[in-house]
Amino acid sequence: IAFSSNQKRIPQTPIPQRANNMLFRLPLFFAALLHTALSSKEGKSIVTKQFHFKEDFFLTFHPLNNAIGPDNVNVLMSGLDDFGELFKDAWIKEIEANLQGGNCKVDAMSLPKFSICDWRYPERYDVHELPTPGQAYLYPDGFVQRLYYEIEKLTVSCVEDFSYNDLDQESCMDAAFTGNNFLGYVNPLETDCAEADGDCLFLTAENITLNSASTAELYINRFTEIPLYLKCLTTDGYGPKIANKLIVALDRFFELHVEEELTNEIMIQVPEGSVYGFASPYASGRKFCAHGAYYNYAGGNLVNQIPDADGVLITRFTYGFDVIWFKPDGFDEELLPDISAKITSVFDDGSFLIFLQEEYPDYDFIQDTEVCNAIDINEAEITLPPTMVPTEKPTSLSYIGEACTSNSQCAIGLVCHQESNTCTCNVETNEGCSTGNICAVYFESDIPKCSCNTDVDDGDNGCDPGQVCRFSCAFLIEEPMCFDDENIRDCDWWGDGYSCADGNKDGVIDKFDKSGGCNSNPHTFSPTEEPTESPTLELIPVPSRKPTDMPTLEPTLGLITSSPVVTSNPTAVEIDTDMPTSDPTLTPSKLPSSIPIDVPTPFPLSSATPTYGLSEDFGSSVTFPPTYIRPAITASPVVLPAMTSPPSLGNQSACPGYCIIHPDDTEEDDCPITTSATCGGGNRGDGICPFEGYCCSKFG
Repeated sequence: IAFSSNQKRIPQTPIPQRANNMLFRLPLFFAALLHTALSSKEGKSIVTKQFHFKEDFFLTFHPLNNAIGPDNVNVLMSGLDDFGELFKDAWIKEIEANLQGGNCKVDAMSLPKFSICDWRYPERYDVHELPTPGQAYLYPDGFVQRLYYEIEKLTVSCVEDFSYNDLDQESCMDAAFTGNNFLGYVNPLETDCAEADGDCLFLTAENITLNSASTAELYINRFTEIPLYLKCLTTDGYGPKIANKLIVALDRFFELHVEEELTNEIMIQVPEGSVYGFASPYASGRKFCAHGAYYNYAGGNLVNQIPDADGVLITRFTYGFDVIWFKPDGFDEELLPDISAKITSVFDDGSFLIFLQEEYPDYDFIQDTEVCNAIDINEAEITLPPTMVPTEKPTSLSYIGEACTSNSQCAIGLVCHQESNTCTCNVETNEGCSTGNICAVYFESDIPKCSCNTDVDDGDNGCDPGQVCRFSCAFLIEEPMCFDDENIRDCDWWGDGYSCADGNKDGVIDKFDKSGGCNSNPHTFSPTEEPTESPTLELIPVPSRKPTDMPTLEPTLGLITSSPVVTSNPTAVEIDTDMPTSDPTLTPSKLPSSIPIDVPTPFPLSSATPTYGLSEDFGSSVTFPPTYIRPAITASPVVLPAMTSPPSLGNQSACPGYCIIHPDDTEEDDCPITTSATCGGGNRGDGICPFEGYCCSKFG
């Protein structure tokens, strides 16, 4: 209890002298408390206490057409502020009527302050696309919103002592919201507004009651790279200029028609749920739809494009989107299992062509077109290139390499790597790795991966019995692998007689030697001995990699089919990259099985005919016997069958002017190298490839 310095003297009931003596010895604060407890008009003791409350409460709005969103918050909070006086009066009446049988009085009570919680990690997702935080769904058409009230000052006097727990807050809240008292503050009868206005959401509400029970929680399901095959136009082909115009229309068509159809499909599959809306998962300028790679030559046609038997072009586009909805408790099935076919079905009746011609009259190329629909690619009379089968997705928790936004979305023991938004093994516990393997990061900015254990030689190191876990000598590979021989490792790739060079120049070939190259002589030297005179060695030519010619594009190549990548993510997280989830990739082959005909050029040697294993460039102070060193190189790719060049190009070279350009690749190589099954291990490419999944991306 606070007192001012000019406090007035208050008449008092006589107090025993002993108590008076105590008053003079006590500070003013305690004296005032004692006076309050001992004084009253009737001579009875009065106990006065002051309280400060801040508690949460739950309001159920029934029925509502959709969840409460950012556009409706102002209406809700303004209504609560106006409701404050009625709230205060209800509390005072309830306390004075029931506390200590009606023998208490509320001396003072401040108006309540109402608030709503904020999203904990707003930087991880565009929270303006989400319902208000702290909201759940109550089947069949109610929404439960968590709110807070704060009463800064409540002063109560009673004839007997009482505590905080004696104030029945639940009864006070029931009294405040009884009889639909609050309904008129957010749903005034005289309100006149447009249906899309945020003020109108609560007009359908018939009851607003205190209730915390719910049947569904907010959830986000992410769908990426859903293929859409658009049969449209009879030209010789088109590139990103026309494709981008079609994407504008495809995005708008998605918002107006596809979203509605998918919502209906979800409600058929999960009638106990509720769909709030759809959002783009991309942080870049992409909304929902995108086209694939295109050729960097005159005309620049899309790669994933081919004419049907009737001459109309079929072009592969992809959709990506988030479904924001309230998922019923206990639902763990795959949402929209046949989503690609469902989206395609929206285009079946030819409505997209009519939509294009009416909504985009400035698109001259479409006005005289007779066909522009999405089709089932399996019904087209074309031959498709080989495609990979994506890994089957789990029904609930994600496994290594699959999308996530928090640890709770990953399988037990795994963690969510925030930079890549994928589930990975656990570096601290090695969970997610098989017995003997460890979870580690071997490349800067790379994600944790499982590998064998270089620190264990005798026992379970993640390799087969008798093998050692070591780093490659012949190749620039970041992770350790299993080898049959400590000294040879993978140097037999160069041929018989090669063994590991002493890469760290400590005189010993051990677990610390990594990508140091291969020596053509056995390691029988001593690091302190002077080298013997080197005999003249014939230079072994090292062929350089030559770019392959750009083969011609035949009608049977250029389209890709793959199942959609579907991930399930609970609420709210920001997506940092343009591609929130990774496309499935082929399992990389650690090493080539044989020496390729076309050997990549190794690091330059300081001499045309080296007489020692390592040149001055390596800064070595260790001398070696005469030998020929093969420096470590990037693992050679398995070359794909040749594609053919665009018909108009003849046999012109694919480099540098005729490579394939990926829309999101801003730094194109002059001559991209197409690789297959060599991704991972720190190997990185430029993301340019003839078919999806057949090259090494810039992320490895």
